[in-house]
Amino acid sequence: MNNKKEVNGRFFDAEVRCERFIPIYMCLAERPSQDLMDAVLEEDGIYDLLDLPHDIEPSDVYEVLYHTGKFGFLAEFATPIPIHFGEGGRSWTSGWGYYRKKWFYADDIESLEDAAVEWAQDHFEECKAESMKEKQGG
Repeated sequence: MNNKKEVNGRFFDAEVRCERFIPIYMCLAERPSQDLMDAVLEEDGIYDLLDLPHDIEPSDVYEVLYHTGKFGFLAEFATPIPIHFGEGGRSWTSGWGYYRKKWFYADDIESLEDAAVEWAQDHFEECKAESMKEKQGG
């Protein structure tokens, strides 16, 4: 298991934070938690992350998650969108006023942490590459 201070350091370095966190195994009951239901019914991509049919009735969410074994963690992460890269991409501007969010599902917390950091790092590199391409006139 990852040390919380180490995870915090990784998240700080990657500029990623958790916006919403839902431990599904703790949220399932005869009526799943409102936060879980809101995510399932209102957020894009959750159906696919949890392998839920797109025409599922709210009253069937518990049964489908239970029978498909989706007892892990559902979380929404955010990372700033870096802008104004300097020469060679060694400097940039970013801030939490302009950011991107994405939902993730993982069976264990360590995999969730790793996926969030990898996504934030990949997002940064994509923004950097795009900016460098624009600076080169391409």
